[in-house]
Parts: sequence; structure tokens; C-alpha cells
Amino acid sequence: MTCENEYCIYNNKNKCRLENTSINALGMCDDCIIVSLDKKLLVALKEIQLHTVAEKANL
Repeated sequence: MTCENEYCIYNNKNKCRLENTSINALGMCDDCIIVSLDKKLLVALKEIQLHTVAEKANL
């Protein structure tokens, strides 16, 4: 099955690793597990992305 949620642990190259699953009303499989990030890493990645967005806005 095609998987569009790249943050799900079962997503592998846009394909679901699970054989028997169904899609819920949110467009996610009922077995979806989102990757957890360390809080410090998440904060750092947010800052990097905010900086990138600001740079692009000033082009």
C-alpha cells in the first residue's frame, strides 16, 4: 500500500511495510506510529528551518 506519511516508522520509500492495514478518516493507517525526536534536536531543527524560511523571504 502507498504511504504518504514520511514520519511514520512503517513508511519505506512511500510504501507501507505492513501487509494488513487500513486507512482511517485522517488518511493514515490505523497502525501509524510517528517517529519521535529528541526535544533538543527538534528545537534545533525548528531554528534551522525558521532561518531558511527567513532567508528565502528576503530574496
